[in-house]
Amino acid sequence: MTLDVTSRKWSQLPGGEILQVTVYSAGSTEHPKGPFTVSDGDTIQVVVSKTIPAVPNVAGLGVYKASSKLKKLGYSVHINKEISTEPEGRVLSQSIGAGKRAIPSRTTITLTVAKPQPGVFFLVTGSGSALVTILDGNLSTRQATVSLPYETKVADGQYGVSVSAQRQLGDGGSITCSIIDSGRVMKHSTSSGPYSICSLVY
Repeated sequence: MTLDVTSRKWSQLPGGEILQVTVYSAGSTEHPKGPFTVSDGDTIQVVVSKTIPAVPNVAGLGVYKASSKLKKLGYSVHINKEISTEPEGRVLSQSIGAGKRAIPSRTTITLTVAKPQPGVFFLVTGSGSALVTILDGNLSTRQATVSLPYETKVADGQYGVSVSAQRQLGDGGSITCSIIDSGRVMKHSTSSGPYSICSLVY
């Protein structure tokens, strides 16, 4: 007698439950539903359950780590990019919610991933407020007192931008100016002290 238990089938049942028994005898095949007898030379094939996995939560992870986690479970992964203020490559959402059970061999999970906003942005961080001055490539000047943190778009593929920010508090805090081009920090400057100023040219 030969026993074959290599066949497994996705099931809602716990893993290892017997789903089907097949007895191969000389010239016949049976699928017994209850107790059965076998003879020398018979082959018994047992199909057992394989638990359908729960989809893990990958929102907030980097796209490569998230994809790897899903692919290890057997899922196919499709990437959809969306402009976002979140860091580039961060998973914003997944097409199948965490905890839901899905058969890996039949399931593709779409990950919506952040991509940077196009253009040049000026970011000011610190405490309190700051007087922000922006001189763009067309020699147009913008100036305003804003609460921190503050971010504004200063150009689309345009260079020769001059930006500065001055703290409006007389304490010992700091202020940081950053130029961000399509999601990448190209330049930054930090200054500390009363009414400190940071400035950049890009």
